[in-house]
Amino acid sequence: LPASLVRFESGRAVQAMTAALLRAGRRSPCLFCGPAGYSCEDACVGAFAAALGEAGLSMAPEQLVRAELSREDAFRKLANLLRGFRPDAIVTTSESAAAGVTEGLRLLGFSESEIPVCTLGEEHWNRSTHSFALYSAARPAIRMGTAAAGMLLAQLDSPGAAPAFEELPCRLEPLAVPPLPAHRAAPPADTLRVLMLDTPFVRAFRSL
Repeated sequence: LPASLVRFESGRAVQAMTAALLRAGRRSPCLFCGPAGYSCEDACVGAFAAALGEAGLSMAPEQLVRAELSREDAFRKLANLLRGFRPDAIVTTSESAAAGVTEGLRLLGFSESEIPVCTLGEEHWNRSTHSFALYSAARPAIRMGTAAAGMLLAQLDSPGAAPAFEELPCRLEPLAVPPLPAHRAAPPADTLRVLMLDTPFVRAFRSL
């Protein structure tokens, strides 16, 4: 069924964020995106690869992580990723994925200066975006709704007109990437990190 479409230029935002990270010396960024086959997610992958290409780099397989864009799946994919590859920055296409990645990094002992996380913001009803990440590109839903309403009025005025398509730019502020930290010593081999519920039994276990 032919229909009009309005969306944000997510690919351009991903390319801009990746380019800013590369200029700041982050040469091994990683992209967390949704499943293949979705035009918006595929556009973000192409934009990420384009930013690497402009910097004279090629995208390695481990730099692209396909996730379900939920907090839990992003957390799990991050844990698997860090077993064999350590990125120096992470870009996500979802606020939920950014939350899972950020929580995983904190649990594993990484700071924002070691592995900064940048994400596409959710389409909030207002003009701001609230993010767990270091940097988030705003995609306010009120702006998309205004554009969609204009399309609808135009179609009501001209019912026989062809479907319209419009891409809205994301609101991008200057990205301040933290400087690369000094060499980080590896933790002792006998260090064990355990994630447990806050219960009386766990509190008794911590006192041992």
